[in-house]
Amino acid sequence: MEQDFFKLGVQAANTGDYQKAQAYFSQFVQANPNSEKGWLYLGHCLADAEKRVTCYQRVLRINPSNEEAQRALSALSQPNRPREINQDLYERQPAPVRSTEKARQMPPSQTAKPHKRSVNIVTILIGFVVGLIVCVGIVCVAISQMSPKTQALPTLTPIPTPSLPELNTAVLPPAVAPAGAGKACLGFWERGIACLDERGWQIYNNENMGFLK
Repeated sequence: MEQDFFKLGVQAANTGDYQKAQAYFSQFVQANPNSEKGWLYLGHCLADAEKRVTCYQRVLRINPSNEEAQRALSALSQPNRPREINQDLYERQPAPVRSTEKARQMPPSQTAKPHKRSVNIVTILIGFVVGLIVCVGIVCVAISQMSPKTQALPTLTPIPTPSLPELNTAVLPPAVAPAGAGKACLGFWERGIACLDERGWQIYNNENMGFLK
């Protein structure tokens, strides 16, 4: 049963529940007052510095050569060291419980910071690129709406030119020269026109402009 308290205390310390771990280790050392590891682990889980010193001193009375208890007492005796030294003692190694000095030198919170920073930087860059793409798209849409739309000119359908029928000169009547053409005409009489040609004076009728003797 006492070993169960010890295992439960280690499990609680690994999950970060130091108050529950403190309760389990207290029950374990009450049943096993000469347990070196019981007092050592209990000291790691306590928040009060004086109670922790008492636990480490009990460890050294049981085993004066316990280096982990010696380092813990040395750390508590330095004024510049913080009083809270039980930071994630069980995270990296479930058993045995890590010493206070090693936990202070390699805090998990510091090892996780670079990864968190890189994730934050990548997130910021992705957000910036997405925002830039959205802004460019909005500007392009606004410019396309502001520019006048070019209307397509209607396609002109050529109007066919009517073809004129060819003139058949064969069916045209022969040209008739008017009577007296090319003759010198001197005057009019009741019966016609008196014109002078190569044959002398000729008289043309008014009705058909024919030649009269």
